[in-house]
Amino acid sequence: MYAALPVALALLAPVQESPPLDSTAGLEDTEPPPVARDGGSLFRPVPRDRMRQFSADRPDVTESPITVDAGHFQFEVGLADWTRERQDDGLTLAQVNAKVGLTPSTDLQIVLNALSISDDGTGSRDEGLGPTLVRLKWNQWGNDEGDTALAVMPFVLIPSGGDVGGEEWGGGLIVPFSTVVTETVSLGLMAEFDVLYDQAAEEHRGFFVHTASFGFALSERWGTFVEGVGIASEEDYVGLLNVGVTVEVARDFVLDGGVRAGVTDAAPDLGVFLGFTARY
Repeated sequence: MYAALPVALALLAPVQESPPLDSTAGLEDTEPPPVARDGGSLFRPVPRDRMRQFSADRPDVTESPITVDAGHFQFEVGLADWTRERQDDGLTLAQVNAKVGLTPSTDLQIVLNALSISDDGTGSRDEGLGPTLVRLKWNQWGNDEGDTALAVMPFVLIPSGGDVGGEEWGGGLIVPFSTVVTETVSLGLMAEFDVLYDQAAEEHRGFFVHTASFGFALSERWGTFVEGVGIASEEDYVGLLNVGVTVEVARDFVLDGGVRAGVTDAAPDLGVFLGFTARY
């Protein structure tokens, strides 16, 4: 299981869930231009004053069901993600989830794992490019209004070769859901069904990922989250507890960081991650 776990975690690029808000709240009651009325498109971007609330898929594992506004870009960058599993260390640097809004309800995502390094503590060291993910997020409801939101996200894993990037393709389906609990508390839930190549078993295997993440707005700029993650396969069950913080440094720019602790024997013992999200 551990051989496939870094890939499974890479699929789940670790800002907290934000309650979906009405993107027209507070605007004057005037006839909007056509691009705002129909939500825009890839080549007709939504005006910046009509964009929906900033929402991202990192740093928690639970993905957001909210898509990037049509015609806009969002970059979610994992500057560093370190994991310790007994004597084994793993480090991923410059993981980038590049998103572009295609329609009012869809965005396209390409997740690049720029550099992954693993060290088993005995002098054996593997490093190289991690696999690439291509994902499509399709919001079903709640993108612009309502207290709940849901999306479906099919994805394909493209191997980059070698011991780190792998040689086998994979894929799956992610279903994220979010709901407003109170004015300052939100809940994100996610179910994910993966088919990934397990190098140890030398075969493709199914994995089921389920998560629950509570997000807390501490102030207008600061937030925190507490999350439980489970990854089930036919052999092992990986349980993780994640805690992190986010801070809005500027409009459309958020820094994040946190820690990850294993709560089952098959899980990595400890992890630390740091990153940011920027929207354009």
